[in-house]
Amino acid sequence: MMHLLQLVNNPEWLFRISKGHAYIAHVLENDKRRIKEILKERLLMSDSCEKLESLRGELALRDDFQSIASSETLWNEALEEWRSIHPAFKFLYWSVFLNSNRTACPSIYCLSLMQSEERLLMSDSCEKLESLRGELALRDDFQSIASSETLWNEALEEWRSIHPAFKFLYCISHTVMAQSELVCFVLMVVVHLSKPSLLTLPFPLMVFAWGALCIPRPPRVFWILSAFYVQFIIIFRLLFQDGMVPGWSSHTNPDDGNPLCLARLLGMDRSTNGTFWDVALLSMVFLHRYKLLRLGMWSDWYHVREQPRTDPGTELGEQSEQPNENSSSERLLSCTRFVNALLAKKPPSSMDWYPWMVGCDALCLILISMFYSMIGQGGSGNVLLDVQASRLPRWFAYTLPLVFLIMIVDRWLYLSKRIVFRLAFYLALVFLLHTAIFFFVPSITGRPVTWNGAAIALYLIKCAYLLMSAWHIRNGYPSVVNQNILAKNYGLARLLILKIYLNIPFLFELRTAMDWTFTSTSLTMGDFIRLENYFNEVVQQNCWIQFDHWFDNYFATRKGRPTPTSGKFFKGVLSVIAIIIIILAPILLFAFLNSFGTRAPPERLRVTIGVEGYPALYEMEALYNEMPHISVSQMQNIWDTLSEKEDSDVRRSAFSFLGEYSNMDVFSIHLEWESFKVWTISPPAKHRLIKQLHTPKRMRLFFDIDLQREHGSSQRKHHYNMATTLSAVHAKSLVDLLEGGVEAINMTFPLPRFLLAPPLGDLGPANAINLALGTTESTTTWEYKQTYWNVRFHEPLIMFVDRVVPSWISTVIGSGGMMAMYVAVVLVVGRFMRAIVRTPLSNAMIENLPNADNLLRLFQDIYVVREKRHFYLESRLYGKLLFIVRSPDTVGDLQVVVYTLKSIMARGPKRHLKRLAAPHHWMLDKLGGVFAPRPTSGPHKLRESLPLILFLRNRLKYALSYNEARMICKQRLIKIDGKVRTEMRFPAGFMDVITIEKTNETFRLLYDAKGRYTVHRITEAEGKFKLCKVVKKSVGPKGVPFIVTHDARTIRYPDPHVKVNDTVVLDIASGKFNDYVKFDQGNLCMVTGGRNMGRVGVVGHREKHPGSFDIVHVKDAAGHTFATRLSNVFIIGKGTKSLVSLPGTTKGVRLTIAEERDKRLAQKKAA
Repeated sequence: MMHLLQLVNNPEWLFRISKGHAYIAHVLENDKRRIKEILKERLLMSDSCEKLESLRGELALRDDFQSIASSETLWNEALEEWRSIHPAFKFLYWSVFLNSNRTACPSIYCLSLMQSEERLLMSDSCEKLESLRGELALRDDFQSIASSETLWNEALEEWRSIHPAFKFLYCISHTVMAQSELVCFVLMVVVHLSKPSLLTLPFPLMVFAWGALCIPRPPRVFWILSAFYVQFIIIFRLLFQDGMVPGWSSHTNPDDGNPLCLARLLGMDRSTNGTFWDVALLSMVFLHRYKLLRLGMWSDWYHVREQPRTDPGTELGEQSEQPNENSSSERLLSCTRFVNALLAKKPPSSMDWYPWMVGCDALCLILISMFYSMIGQGGSGNVLLDVQASRLPRWFAYTLPLVFLIMIVDRWLYLSKRIVFRLAFYLALVFLLHTAIFFFVPSITGRPVTWNGAAIALYLIKCAYLLMSAWHIRNGYPSVVNQNILAKNYGLARLLILKIYLNIPFLFELRTAMDWTFTSTSLTMGDFIRLENYFNEVVQQNCWIQFDHWFDNYFATRKGRPTPTSGKFFKGVLSVIAIIIIILAPILLFAFLNSFGTRAPPERLRVTIGVEGYPALYEMEALYNEMPHISVSQMQNIWDTLSEKEDSDVRRSAFSFLGEYSNMDVFSIHLEWESFKVWTISPPAKHRLIKQLHTPKRMRLFFDIDLQREHGSSQRKHHYNMATTLSAVHAKSLVDLLEGGVEAINMTFPLPRFLLAPPLGDLGPANAINLALGTTESTTTWEYKQTYWNVRFHEPLIMFVDRVVPSWISTVIGSGGMMAMYVAVVLVVGRFMRAIVRTPLSNAMIENLPNADNLLRLFQDIYVVREKRHFYLESRLYGKLLFIVRSPDTVGDLQVVVYTLKSIMARGPKRHLKRLAAPHHWMLDKLGGVFAPRPTSGPHKLRESLPLILFLRNRLKYALSYNEARMICKQRLIKIDGKVRTEMRFPAGFMDVITIEKTNETFRLLYDAKGRYTVHRITEAEGKFKLCKVVKKSVGPKGVPFIVTHDARTIRYPDPHVKVNDTVVLDIASGKFNDYVKFDQGNLCMVTGGRNMGRVGVVGHREKHPGSFDIVHVKDAAGHTFATRLSNVFIIGKGTKSLVSLPGTTKGVRLTIAEERDKRLAQKKAA
């Protein structure tokens, strides 16, 4: 509460959501940047006021720098603007800010001080700046001019002197102006909700399908269209609803029983609903337009196009002209640009609205569950009664799974960050929501939406959900989304929320199962659940630690000293009091029930009197108006009567009993004489009754009283039954009445006059007051009228009616009374509290952690690497976590372990490679530098690939430097196997086809006879396919066969005859293979590994070595035979004919050193 009062007293926090200061800072930053670009080093060399003045004059003469105004211009503009304000508004502004001109216009006051200071500075412009500083410090006339710090302190003091109410209003006005766009959106939704029709339906559709999705904000056309359309609605309603159009008023009175009649659908029914909101929306739209104009953000072209630069001689009028309107082709592409801007990749956002979106979905689920009878047909309106009766409407069984499905899809979209699907899901929700709320629900319930509170609340909550979802579509998602949203902050409140979350049945299991299903992770489902359990345990411990730190800040305890008394009172005494209150809550509740409970007066009372074994003699029913509560004087008479009695325990009990009730809780019951039912008895039965009354055997007379009163939406019934034996005198009197000997008799029975109606259970006599007043019996007069009976009570019955438990408590504890509430306290609250304070021995090493930050940081690292898809590092970090929590010793040394892991995490995968360690087939010179480009992860291994930068810079010589190679790749000019590659360190490998369309060249990466990568030019026809070696063949899920090739391709449903080590001819465009070559003797092959890498020959015989490597013997074109491992053999042709062209003229034959020498000498002689 104190924190809330402090926020209201100092409402400056509302300025945080204002965009005005940010925009001003942006404009000033642009001006400073332009000044530096124009003046450059001359600004730094200016050491005197004369030079600064000359530079200022130069800027003032430039036509392209008219936006920079002098302080005098700013002063004149501000003063003219202030003078142009109406005096009434000036007076209102002054009255709000202490009626001070200097406070009312702080900008004018500050500008005047700056202008005075500038004039004094300019008066001494001929002197040096250093001498001016000393002179100004000594001048007496300069002491009145405040420095920036003095101005700030003075403004701060004036702000603090303003009354908090005025400060709050001032901050609220700034908040509304800063968020005027959101206010306009809300008013558009409210306009449609106040009077829903097809006329106002475009407003919410414009908000959610256009305005809320615009980047960075809705364009000018949106606001112009909104302003014109709301004016059209106002004029339309004025003409057709107020009877200004002749003959139309007779058609504008809709049938109240039909919410979808034509008049209501068109918005022409005669009602004033929505008129105020129409005017409010129009005013807010114009106010928002005024703000955009003042901030210079009204013109759309200012944000889309760059301002064209002009020569110094260009006229200002020509420069200020806006560019021409978009051409017709641009208008056709505007929708495409709009969608592309939404689907473009965005940087991670700093705000996460998903927890609030989950809260909206939870509120919608609660509304549908509690008020489903207001949204659809069926049900009694009380969900508890319908559940107890095992009766629910069928549409509810359809709606509830649909809501859960929407929540699951929303969770999947949040975890996967798929903007395309999020946009489609968002638009589907927009149209589904408006169709269901404004057309489907009224058609089922038969009443308009404006009369349906549950539908209105559901619509507003989903609108807030849609606005938050649109924010994420515009701005993207945070970098890490797979964290627990309940672990953002730590404290006692967060611990309580986390405990509630963990104790809700199936919620933790459902959330964990969804996260594991929708998140890319290397952990199994069991490890994932264990990780979440460990994380929750550490979060709970950190909440306790943070609470202890907060407590120690206020009640510090020194080491080795006892805890202060104040700390014990705050933490110990208050805890003891809270626990005792919880234990005694049922007793206190029912003991003081008549003080705070809900009154439930009797509505109906039925009295039945009869002889046992025969039809009732007398039945009478008293309604509410026949059972008034007694007056204050009657209540005082009862007190006075009790006071006259002798002092005794009975009297004191009566006083105690009577003190619990007021006159509003005591009712007087007046029963009519005549029975409202006929005494239906046959003559033989009547004769048998008279005969039995004459016998010595005594018969019994029963009295039944039934009381009914309303409690919430249910009825509570109380019953009282009393039977007495007829004495001989009473039996003879009844016989005389039946035989007509007498007309009336008086009888006294033990029926107490004062009765008690408890909160639950049967009626009973109020013994305390009956014994004190001696009213344990009632005297009645009986008359028999042949067909019915008359019974008159000499004194009215008095009913003490206890108050009942409030309905919200009854909803929680049910109708079991005090025992049910005790069970709820013991089993629910007690179990929940025990779960909070229980410390099992197995958790001792976690519970006694002095600081859980390092362990939590390890969890954060696991979440980060999972988000970045570094699955190997995720599994390694999880293994380290298991190693840590397995032993208390490692938990104690957690800081060192986490530091080692953090050192691995911070650098990520290695990004450098020493040149000496680079593969030899790259042919890099040793003296060319220290480092070599390290390939990124890709389809080929590091030592079996060639980065694109080496291909462009070292082999083709198309780039001379690192940056040139990067620019070539970023221009999307390089394709590998038909796909554009923009990463210059992408690993290209054996048999990859590299295409450069700009130069119309195609290359294939092959090995030469010495095992080095060579750039082999091929024709366009040959570049349409490549050869791939099969390295694995297996059967996937659902029995789908697939093969994996040497370049990490997975091909499903291959030819059954294709085996491992075979070669397939892959069509690059389609990704499917057209032909294959078996690994058989006599086929042509190339060696891709080992000492013979690059040699070409014909496959000979194969030696199998179980437990070791199989050996293949190959014979080249020169007749030389060599052996290599089976994994190094790559089939490239059928028979001796190669499917691809080979580099060089040696046909893959490796020459000896002597043969190479002879070849070089022969080439020299030939030259």
